[in-house]
Amino acid sequence: MLSTEDVDDVVVARLVDGVPVVGATPLERAYATLALRRCGRSLNEIARQVGTSQRQVSRWVARARDGVPLCPARGPRPADRCAATR
Repeated sequence: MLSTEDVDDVVVARLVDGVPVVGATPLERAYATLALRRCGRSLNEIARQVGTSQRQVSRWVARARDGVPLCPARGPRPADRCAATR
């Protein structure tokens, strides 16, 4: 379900311990979120500790529950419609 290939365990552990980490990736924040949720923390507490919004925490928890990627890759951006009319 969860792939750890792009996750630094030290960064995740520091986030779980409440230490602010500059440059933590969204996937590392997602892993810390899930660890804190398993410990019974509220979405608001997790958001504050991990440094993201409560909405994003809710998304990560739902994605983990549903078995879908926590941080899906973004698809290509649509072509600039204004450039096509120039």
